[in-house]
Amino acid sequence: MSWDWKEITFLPSAQRMASINSEDFDLSKYSEMLIFLEITGQGVFTDESLTATFKTKSPNDKYHGKGSFTQVGNVTGSLPHYDHLEVANLGIKGRIEVVLAGTAKDYTFSVTAYAKRIF
Repeated sequence: MSWDWKEITFLPSAQRMASINSEDFDLSKYSEMLIFLEITGQGVFTDESLTATFKTKSPNDKYHGKGSFTQVGNVTGSLPHYDHLEVANLGIKGRIEVVLAGTAKDYTFSVTAYAKRIF
């Protein structure tokens, strides 16, 4: 049995001021993933929060949470901020859902992953 890794960019680095979902990615050939959240900028308000969740898509087109990063609040004093998530049993399709909340939502971040393929 052999395996290799594929890099997936769910959300490229960009400033975002609203909640966002990545596009769906075909994960049918992959058994597990390491997903990385990198925050490189945040607005001036301290009541902001960012919640990122990996979701799989069921055959009836519903999304189900498979794993979440720790919610991020004020990280202006510790940028860049990094977190990672390990996920197995990926399903057929998956995406990242990011919910921003607060007075003036403003984060600059990216979400990338390494997916393990077994062949």
